[in-house]
Amino acid sequence: MTDLVPTREQPTQIVHRTSGRPPAGGPQPSGGMTGRDLLQILRRRKWMIGLAVLICLALTTIGTLLWQFYAPLYTATALLGVSAPKVSDLDPHIMRGSPQYLERLTADAARMAARHEVLDKAASDRRLQYTPALQQTSFFQNNKGDIVSALEENITIHPVPDENFIRLSMTGGNAEECAVIVNAVALAAEEDGKDRTIRRHEQDIANLQTRLGQQQEELRELRETQGDAPPAGESARLLQLQRQQTMLEYNMRELNRQIAEARSEKEAADAAKLVAQQYTPEQFAELPEVQFAAENDPIVRSLRSQLSQLRAELENARRKFHDEHLVVKNLQTRRDSISEQLRARVLEVAQMLRQDRLTAPDSYAQQLEQLIRQRQQLETEATGIEDQLAAEAQRLEQERAEWETAYERASVEQHAVRDRINRIQNRLLELQLLAQGDPPLNVSSYARTPKTYSWPKWEVMLPLGFLVGLLIGVGMAVLVELIDTSIKNPADVSRRVDLPLLGMVPHTEDLDDEIADMRLAFIESRESLVDEAFRQIRTGLLFSGPASERRSLLITSPLPGDGRSTVTLNLAASIARSGRKVLVVDANFRQPCISDTFDNCPTDGLSSALVGRAAWQENVHPVEENFDVLPAGPLPPNPAELLGSDTMRTVIGEMQQAYDQVLFDGSPCVVITDAQVLSTQVDGVILVVRAGANTYGLVQRTRDMVERVGAHIVGAVLNGVRVTSGGYLRRNYETYYQYQQRPAELSES
Repeated sequence: MTDLVPTREQPTQIVHRTSGRPPAGGPQPSGGMTGRDLLQILRRRKWMIGLAVLICLALTTIGTLLWQFYAPLYTATALLGVSAPKVSDLDPHIMRGSPQYLERLTADAARMAARHEVLDKAASDRRLQYTPALQQTSFFQNNKGDIVSALEENITIHPVPDENFIRLSMTGGNAEECAVIVNAVALAAEEDGKDRTIRRHEQDIANLQTRLGQQQEELRELRETQGDAPPAGESARLLQLQRQQTMLEYNMRELNRQIAEARSEKEAADAAKLVAQQYTPEQFAELPEVQFAAENDPIVRSLRSQLSQLRAELENARRKFHDEHLVVKNLQTRRDSISEQLRARVLEVAQMLRQDRLTAPDSYAQQLEQLIRQRQQLETEATGIEDQLAAEAQRLEQERAEWETAYERASVEQHAVRDRINRIQNRLLELQLLAQGDPPLNVSSYARTPKTYSWPKWEVMLPLGFLVGLLIGVGMAVLVELIDTSIKNPADVSRRVDLPLLGMVPHTEDLDDEIADMRLAFIESRESLVDEAFRQIRTGLLFSGPASERRSLLITSPLPGDGRSTVTLNLAASIARSGRKVLVVDANFRQPCISDTFDNCPTDGLSSALVGRAAWQENVHPVEENFDVLPAGPLPPNPAELLGSDTMRTVIGEMQQAYDQVLFDGSPCVVITDAQVLSTQVDGVILVVRAGANTYGLVQRTRDMVERVGAHIVGAVLNGVRVTSGGYLRRNYETYYQYQQRPAELSES
């Protein structure tokens, strides 16, 4: 079901400022871009984004095809196997073949294979199988001066995850040369590993084993000399007793605190009981503390809130209806019922509080007696634990004195012996691995000439092109929006300019109604969307403050052509149709429009009254019931001085006595100073902002100019708001016309 916009008066939400505005010339509120703003930008600029994506995809496709046909890249890969060392026979508990150790071994082997010496061996040692073929390649001829650096840049050597292999790969335009170069480097790495594993003499291993046995025997003798440490259970027992003692002390302090609090609470409860016994339930309810407790009761707060709301509703109803009206009587009945419920609830809370005070001393006495018994038990337990602690500490001190001296003396010697044993074992393990004859590296798989290209990859290039196009499109859309600083939608008025929004007027091109002159829309197109827009502006003005403080209003704008006269005349007609008497005064002496808009208008007007040539009442022209206009009159030589004179103030006072609402159609504020001068004479100023034409800075400057002279801006009207793909007003327009058509459909049926 589609949401409908209201077609009659409803309060417009007025956005009020909650903080002081910076002084003129200082930083102005700019507002940040929210997620909703970004979404609207994307929706408005979706064709730009789509075009950027299509262009990037097309360029990516063309570039990938050209790359594929004219300069494809091939990747050749070889595998080097890493031999894992065997477990040492001297220390079988050490897992030398664990996954972590093999992973580190493979990483070390990969770094060794990428050394400068290995690459130089692959390029220069013609005894190796693939080196002569490498020296005949174009890659070697082009980089002959620094072949090792070229190999370092083009050869990729890294361990295979979770496997004991090293992958060597090279990517280039010649598939055969890539395979030859990779195989030459792989074979050179294997030979380098063999050269680094030259066997040592068996006598070296035997000498190390003899030294290891001597060090182990020395360590055993030191351990026997040092002796055993005190039993772990006795030390744990001492710690356990200490923890129990600490816990008992903590519990004792906590009980003492609780006993003191219980005694204090019992004394307070006894005093409260005496007070409660002295009063009847009704008298007890009148005590201040009872009243305070009742005020904190959620039911009492709810009933008071309901009673306050009913009183406000009753006051509003009395203003609208007489005292015998059914609505007023219903509200009075509801008010009396809520009042009775409130008194009953307060008495109920007082009764519960009085009963609690009468029974509280007994409860506190039982609690205090129980806490005293607990303290006596804890004191007995604490005495026993102190005796056990003293006995246990004495026994441990005697035992510790026997072995402490020997233990400290042997610790240093044992540490030195263990270090020597570890160094001997590590060296012995290295010699044993070398003695077993397994080379650390061997070529497991030679590189073959690749048959298919590795780059470009369509599954990478197309998503990349789409992503780049999307980023470019979004960036261009956001950049265009940031460059355009004009006010385009209602949110910009309150967030960017920091002004209350009274309402907005749609653009004529977005309306289904044909309106020749928007200034006369209230005559040409009654009950239209434009008429509804000005009713909402009227409602917003009504709820922006007391009507007595809004009797005279100046309507101005930053620049000519922003729609000041359109807003003034249509708003005046809307106010007049609500039953209030309205006068529109053309205060734009330089470019008046009232006399051109209505036929038979007098030639004299406001200027004639200000110079004393005629009374302003003589030149008032009626337009509709309760709606009159006063032309500007002849152009005076000093418009600003006349508008700021005491005579002008006197004329405005006379107009306010004769009319309920006086609206001044002023001049543009930025162009001339007439509007600034007149703004000091009236009760408030309405600023008309042209959507898509006025910029943030221009409207902020206009606002500061008006406020600098001490005038009060009631709010802003956004004129010429366009229906955009971002969503502003589109659904409201469609729903309004649907809603207007429904009465006709019902009458026909």
